[in-house]
Amino acid sequence: MLVAIVAIAGATVAALSSCDSTAEHGRVATAGELHWREDISYLATRLPQVHVDQLTGTTLPAWRAAAARLAAAVPRLTYGQVIAGIARLVAMLRDDETQLVLPPSPVYPFAAQWLGASLYLIAVPSADRQLLGSRLVAVDGLPIARVLSRLRAEIDYQDPGLARVQEVGWDSITPDHPGYLNNADLLSWLGVTRSASSARFTVMTPGGLRSVRLDSAGARSIPPIVGVPRPLYQQSRNDPYWLKVLSRQRAVYLKYNKCLPTDGFRRLAARALGVLRRHPGYRLIVDMRDNGGGDSAPFLP
Repeated sequence: MLVAIVAIAGATVAALSSCDSTAEHGRVATAGELHWREDISYLATRLPQVHVDQLTGTTLPAWRAAAARLAAAVPRLTYGQVIAGIARLVAMLRDDETQLVLPPSPVYPFAAQWLGASLYLIAVPSADRQLLGSRLVAVDGLPIARVLSRLRAEIDYQDPGLARVQEVGWDSITPDHPGYLNNADLLSWLGVTRSASSARFTVMTPGGLRSVRLDSAGARSIPPIVGVPRPLYQQSRNDPYWLKVLSRQRAVYLKYNKCLPTDGFRRLAARALGVLRRHPGYRLIVDMRDNGGGDSAPFLP
């Protein structure tokens, strides 16, 4: 039932104190409720045992209390609301590398990007191309700041920059790894939207406020998309590393996307240093913003 970093399937453990076989007013819990409570109990017990430094970002009493509250609320929650509750529980750890993997969801077909303190649409359905570059203001009437506040409670992070990426981390128009803001199911579970099938997005354009209704789409029904030109740092995203000499900017730009246990990056770095020797006034820019981490040894030379 639960897809998470910590394996949960098939666990049989002692239930939390509030997770017995009865619910409010003496009602007998359903099999589904008992399964959810088993999952929550297992997560609450097992994750502190296997997580580095046990619990980070919270205390054991607070962690157990939050798990008990979620387990007690199960009879009043929908399937998706329980998943969202478990995501919030995991997010209490504030650990960039511990995440709940959300189930596949239909997505809203747009891409947004942070510019300063605001979100701007950088890809939209071709039928709504006039929205390109507009600032996102609200979703189903809820101001974007409140939308992001609800979403951020679901994201386990230490670095606020990582949270910003996950909120809108749709690098290309594909539902494989949508940003939380594109996740139609999650927005519905959190009460941001009225349904997971469509929502109204309000944007600020040069001509003023405008509201447009977008339908969510599955993997095989994404409509034609148009986008703004990609900036340099977003080009060649599938290459582990690459180099470009920027003569007008008097710089050597080295993009380091992926750590690989080969000498490829060392050879690329040697090329960059060769250019710098020929042009002593040039700067070296090493861009690692899309590097997910790994062995740093290839970078040391």
